[in-house]
Amino acid sequence: MVQEKYLLKVVSFDPDQEPEEQHIYLIEVYEFELTGNLIVFKNCINSKILDEMDELHLLKRRRKIDNLYFVLMYELSVGDKEFSNDLHFSYEFNYTNSDLIVYDFTHGGDEEFEEPSLNEKTAFFLKQNQFLKKYSENKIFIKQWLELNEFEKECWLKVAYKVTCNQYINENISKVSHIILDGNYIHSESDLYCYIGEQVCGILGYMGYSTSALSNCLTRENLIPICRSLNITWKNFKSSELNFNCIDDLNYLVELLKEDAILKIQI
Repeated sequence: MVQEKYLLKVVSFDPDQEPEEQHIYLIEVYEFELTGNLIVFKNCINSKILDEMDELHLLKRRRKIDNLYFVLMYELSVGDKEFSNDLHFSYEFNYTNSDLIVYDFTHGGDEEFEEPSLNEKTAFFLKQNQFLKKYSENKIFIKQWLELNEFEKECWLKVAYKVTCNQYINENISKVSHIILDGNYIHSESDLYCYIGEQVCGILGYMGYSTSALSNCLTRENLIPICRSLNITWKNFKSSELNFNCIDDLNYLVELLKEDAILKIQI
């Protein structure tokens, strides 16, 4: 049976204490929605909670002094398997007798360092939760990632990483020595990550979500069940060349695979 819940935590971060993160208060939430530049957690506050938060001085905005922030936790359990996901919010909020309202934590200024918007981060968080739940219900199938857009593939890859980290390491599992990739299915960098992860580890398998992570999986990561160096045959490579969204990225990935694996290209 699948059990899932959302928890809103008040967390303090202090690099001079051990551990650096301290969970100060916890609120179970059942319903929340985005409205413009804020997120409303509905019917999660009552007089008892407000009194407890007031005693802890959490109703005063002291973010700059105490380094407080909110963490929205998604917890999912199926039998003996447990998964979790989290989303951080700045400690900018208001409240009513029943609702807690958290404001957008996007910072203005230099666009190069600007964080994603509240809408973007929440959408990413919720899509990952959807994939986690589908996986736990055995509703993920081979090459399902082909149907996804680039945003969804990014979420898929992050979930693949969470699933891999959650798995028990079996030293007796047979290791993969050779995989075949079909260029008809590889038209972007994220396609390659999704595909190679699936070929090595099966449904929702993980072999990295960036070039550095892929290199690490091919050469050093102990969680990955491969014989090093992994033999890779990339057939129908011409299809990848003709359809890849950035040819420079394709060339870089090919060089990476040649260096960290044994790559055979079939046009």
